[in-house]
Amino acid sequence: MAISLFFTVLSLSFLQSIASNSTGFTLKLVHRESPSSPLYEPNLSHFQRFMKNIKISKARASYFQQLSETIGVRNSAPSQNASLWLPLKPTEPIYTVELGLGTPVVKRTLIFDTGSALTWTQCRPCLRCFKQREPLFDIRQSSSYRLMSRRNKLAGDFNCNLFGCVYYVQYYSGQFSAGLVSVETFTFRTSTGVPCRVPDLVFGCGTMNQGRYGFTNIVNGILGMDKRAFSFARQLGGLIKYRFSYCLPAIYSNNSKESYLRFGEAAILRGGNVQRTPFLTARQNAIFYGLNLTDISIGGLKLGLRETTFPDGCIIDSGFKNFPDMTFHFQGADFHVPFVNVFMFDERRFFCLAMIASANMTLLGAYQQQNVRIAYDLKDQMLSFAPDDCSNDSAREVLTDLCHVNLLKISVKLKAIL
Repeated sequence: MAISLFFTVLSLSFLQSIASNSTGFTLKLVHRESPSSPLYEPNLSHFQRFMKNIKISKARASYFQQLSETIGVRNSAPSQNASLWLPLKPTEPIYTVELGLGTPVVKRTLIFDTGSALTWTQCRPCLRCFKQREPLFDIRQSSSYRLMSRRNKLAGDFNCNLFGCVYYVQYYSGQFSAGLVSVETFTFRTSTGVPCRVPDLVFGCGTMNQGRYGFTNIVNGILGMDKRAFSFARQLGGLIKYRFSYCLPAIYSNNSKESYLRFGEAAILRGGNVQRTPFLTARQNAIFYGLNLTDISIGGLKLGLRETTFPDGCIIDSGFKNFPDMTFHFQGADFHVPFVNVFMFDERRFFCLAMIASANMTLLGAYQQQNVRIAYDLKDQMLSFAPDDCSNDSAREVLTDLCHVNLLKISVKLKAIL
């Protein structure tokens, strides 16, 4: 039985080349519901926000259902225990990051996506491009741009010939991006405002792009973070010690909806309440972050999860007097979800279960991840997590004058759209 877990938050960024033994950096996360987000809609009621998020969640679930069938998850999941998958794939914009591309630097706004590997942006000259507020990236105007050679170590993942390599990625409902696999310098600002440049990162120059991808016109493409070799995290690799983490504040509270995504040493979780569980390593996990789900508890009572029972439904108790908590039992770890992250409440004191039906997958989204610090270790293939007050997250670990020290901890504003 395949059960899928989807994270609806995250982001990325780029390291500078001079820090050969860099230990970490952070990115500022700003949720869509934060007034500081450029896409914040102040006139929406609490109920309207619920309904909009439900619509987005349904679209995302449909995408992953299609993707799981494509890669054979349904037919190749472990036979004894359920599998829980951990990709983040936006069919609507979730979080965006602003960064610079090329020489001279051109600002790009990309969606962070743990369900994709290739980072890409729309480029000029373009045969077909969706509308965007910022100018298309013109490869003819950048002195640091070049096509990726077929001798590049990542060339085996693309269709290459004597002239270079091309890519094609397809998303939900026939949306796609195609173009030239390229190499370019990425630039971002540190907390001191000093630009840091990262040369020779592989990305896609999209010259044929179809569909809205759920994007608004402020978005130029995608920043990919899955497990494949050409993803952003894997390209940075040892520079970030193959680690990243994040902490999601409560979405509908009055507290701060800003937090930080951390990379490298800054992403390590410490303390006695940290739990760890290994990623699955089967063939179908070459892309996503799979966990071994052994059981589920509701209100402290285990369901006794069996392979043949969970897809057929769940128990509904209409006579409860107290809101129950929920726990996902993984291999060696228990992911506790308090009732405030299981149910959604509106201003009229109505409530509903913060879950929707899915044919063959279970998607654990950002709503269930609120106030939990979650860390990925791609080298040791482990997921770590611990409860935390994410509204008090800060960049206190970020160093000053970051472009001129070996301990690199950068801070870039990341804007969330969901």
